[in-house]
Amino acid sequence: FADCFVSLSNYRITTNEIMNTPKRAVVVGATNGIGKAISCRLAADGFSVVAVGRNKEGRADEIVKNLTECSLAAKKSEQDATTQHEFRPCDAFSLAQVKECAAGIVRDHSKIDALVMTQGMATIQGFTPTSEGNDEKLTLHFWSRAAFAALLLPSLRASSMPGGPVVMTILSGGVHSPYTKYKE
Repeated sequence: FADCFVSLSNYRITTNEIMNTPKRAVVVGATNGIGKAISCRLAADGFSVVAVGRNKEGRADEIVKNLTECSLAAKKSEQDATTQHEFRPCDAFSLAQVKECAAGIVRDHSKIDALVMTQGMATIQGFTPTSEGNDEKLTLHFWSRAAFAALLLPSLRASSMPGGPVVMTILSGGVHSPYTKYKE
């Protein structure tokens, strides 16, 4: 049973090693809320960010401009900010759009160092079908996340970031108040 555990001493890396390595992150749900904030933080930390979200008129330019400002705010000069950011439109209610978006990302980016999935909605409504016949909540919170992770896996496996790639999923970030009865 002990063979199942990996010693963390093999994975000690320094912040300097990570910060001085070119990095690319894909953030799904990057147009608002916690996804937008995480995208900005990653841009400030030197990641080239592929922001994924629903498209509205002018949104792509606004998102890329915001990410560029986040990069510049963390650098000493515009010459220090060499990261390139982009916006990819995708409505994660549609698994067909998820597949198309992920295929485009893999085609254009052979290496991805971080995948952050924050897409979501706060609702208690019952079954609400998507245009594909799936439930909206399950598609957004589960199926689209599984699909993005599986479809981006070839580029994640190619990551050269010290410590390997990171995949993070955030569900209902900031929607619920802290649970105060955990000791009862």
